[in-house]
Amino acid sequence: MKELIVNIQQIIRFFGIKRDSLSYSSFILFLGKLFHSVSSLLIFAILSRYFTVEQYGTYRQFLLFGYTLIPLILLGIPNSTNYFIAGEKEKTQRFYVISSILLCLTLTFITGSFFFIFRNEFISLINNRYFSKFIIPMVCMQLFSPLFYLYQPIFVSLRKHRLVVIISVISSFLILLFVVFTISLKLSFDIFIFGFSAIMILNSLGILAKILFESGTKNFFINWGYVKSQVLFSFPLGIALFLGLASKQLDKLLVNFFTNPGTFAIYSNGAFEIPFIALITNSVMAVVLPEYIRLWKNKNVEQITKIWYNSIFKSASIILPVMFFSLMAHKEIIIFIFGKLYISSSIIFFIYLFILPMRVVNFGSILIATGKTNKILKYSFIALLVNVILSIIGFHFLKTPGIAIATVISIYIINIGQLYEISKLLKYPMKQLIPISNLSRIVLACILGLVIVVFISLLNINPIISFIFKGIFFIIIYFFFFYKFIINKIFNP
Repeated sequence: MKELIVNIQQIIRFFGIKRDSLSYSSFILFLGKLFHSVSSLLIFAILSRYFTVEQYGTYRQFLLFGYTLIPLILLGIPNSTNYFIAGEKEKTQRFYVISSILLCLTLTFITGSFFFIFRNEFISLINNRYFSKFIIPMVCMQLFSPLFYLYQPIFVSLRKHRLVVIISVISSFLILLFVVFTISLKLSFDIFIFGFSAIMILNSLGILAKILFESGTKNFFINWGYVKSQVLFSFPLGIALFLGLASKQLDKLLVNFFTNPGTFAIYSNGAFEIPFIALITNSVMAVVLPEYIRLWKNKNVEQITKIWYNSIFKSASIILPVMFFSLMAHKEIIIFIFGKLYISSSIIFFIYLFILPMRVVNFGSILIATGKTNKILKYSFIALLVNVILSIIGFHFLKTPGIAIATVISIYIINIGQLYEISKLLKYPMKQLIPISNLSRIVLACILGLVIVVFISLLNINPIISFIFKGIFFIIIYFFFFYKFIINKIFNP
């Protein structure tokens, strides 16, 4: 028992989860995002069983255009807030908070007006008979959606990490509560969409009030000099993010335009990443980005490299085993979440899992911190161009799986390109920026853990029970070898 406690303590020391550390802050943000992501997945699981395939597909389209694609039009403003707020005086921070809110709401107002004016042309493009009734709530939701993307970088830069978690949990809980309310009262699909829009708008207004209160902003006095500097910095970053997000969301847009709501529903259920995976990278990035900025201003390249290296190693120790296990149990995972009706989504999910090795770190974080956003722009453009060409070819020969494969390839292109630029910037060889030796040990531990998973797959048992047993045994075996190969060597060399 004493030895077990020592082993657990060593694992905790490895991840560095202690107060006032970057790992602790990342862990706090991760918990909030995990709750949000799991609740979102739970909502998808509930609604995919409650509504028809066509109605559920319409809801996913509504979410795509009313919320998911909003970062495409924000031109990097939320991401730039870290750069301008971190380390600044309180008065300067307030000016940049106001500038960020003003710019984002202006951009979404312009976009919403465009959608409303050309609503007939838009509806004819997406080939959905339901959508004509939902343009107004979609536009209203678009207008306030930027606040969901603004509050995290603002509060993290102000070192209010717990507040990010509280807001994330409350917002997610309210939406989940409304979905349960819809199912309980058997509300119609139309009422659900209008009610969902109202909840999202109310959440946004609450977030706006909290941002103004916590930043000490009592009036909207605008310093146009700060607005100009933020626009000039954000524009190349925004174009790069636009291209990167467009490349990432291109598959859904193409499936949306090439097929019908039913096919889109099947594709979108498969085209997702395991809830907490992207959250690990995003949570780490949210914390280390302000730190990178401070270190770069102090010309401390060695410490930047150390944080980068450790963040990859620690993130990979969780992300890679999830990838290996999910590849073996991809069908069971889709059935477990969405039901047998969406079993066709499993092939898309299987393809999407190959994105996970690129999620061990945010490859653009150092480039953003050092102001080299033009490099992100360069590879984002190349990746989008490749994605468009491969998606069209892939859909012609393989239908929707071909589009998913093109998306995965484009993500590898942009991240490897950014890694090359980071290597030149920090004057470190690319191979020294990746902990290859330790990553190899993690992969070996994963492969050994899969032995029992393969054995269970040969048994003719219920898919859900099979999934549960595979998960339990894989976790036990993986962490056993993870401790032997890595933790033990670190603390007992």
